[in-house]
Amino acid sequence: MRKTLFIIAGFALSLLLLFLAVRKIDPAAVLAVYSRPKLAEMAVVGAIILFTLFMRGLRWKLLLSPCAAASAMTMMKLETIGMALNNVLPLRLGEIGRATIGVSLAGAPFLTLLSTILVERVLDTITLGVIFAVALKLGAAGKLAAYGHIVWAMVAAVVTALAALIFLEEMLERSGALRNFLARMPKADKLARQVAMGAQALRNWKLAAAIIALGIPLWLSDALGYFWAARIIGLEPALAFGQGMVLLCAAAVSVALPSMPGYFGAFELALQQVLVGWGADPQAAFTYATFVHLNGYIAITLLGIIFLYGAGHSLGGIWKRLSGGGCSNADAAG
Repeated sequence: MRKTLFIIAGFALSLLLLFLAVRKIDPAAVLAVYSRPKLAEMAVVGAIILFTLFMRGLRWKLLLSPCAAASAMTMMKLETIGMALNNVLPLRLGEIGRATIGVSLAGAPFLTLLSTILVERVLDTITLGVIFAVALKLGAAGKLAAYGHIVWAMVAAVVTALAALIFLEEMLERSGALRNFLARMPKADKLARQVAMGAQALRNWKLAAAIIALGIPLWLSDALGYFWAARIIGLEPALAFGQGMVLLCAAAVSVALPSMPGYFGAFELALQQVLVGWGADPQAAFTYATFVHLNGYIAITLLGIIFLYGAGHSLGGIWKRLSGGGCSNADAAG
């Protein structure tokens, strides 16, 4: 019952936000803008998406390297599968889905995979906070500069959480009280140690530096996608690259809200409101937001579903497993 309520609430909020974004929008005018980009320009969009996916896979490979030797391509496929599942399944089951499939493909324990995913999210938050700070220095944030102190508080909180994960294993070894407490609960002790494995790569400073460094081109290429999309559809006023960085941060915040699969509604309204604050026409801003959203949604969902079936799973089988309905060996048959 609780799951059903969460699903209904997510859809209701998404529809409300989408309604607020589409008011007074002319569908014909939106479609006319969609016809402007040329094939070569769209090829650049596709290349940016593939690059960011590969960088995600490479970063995850390094995070997992202390306990599994999976290839960057395997991890890229799992990343794409997770994002695709978030696009089509409710309750944001994509992260659990990619960890579930990753047990066989990456050869790592489920909880360790989940822990590395948690570390990914923490690193993403820190990197986006830095990107927003750079955008502030460039004067690209406009009225959003007023939220700078909130961003820094959030970054400080997640850095603290990351430090706790990094030193969890050391605390487990050095704290006699904690060790004695967990000794009475073997399952909890095993759980804590598997979670600690997710941050083990960050205890190697050279490896940590490489992992953190990969987040910069990953997210800046995403920002490039926002900037490039504005150029090819002729958005007015024209965006600077720094504004593309701000839009990326706004989109990241919007998808954290409860919503339907694919984050429709929250994404469009967030980008539309930022662009209107910069002087864009509401209809042009909405057109741009949907253009960016649909490009990523369609490309990642199709690619992720292809990888999912290629790994011997099906969408129906994964939904059955993740929603608590069990799963048989016929998973691949759908």
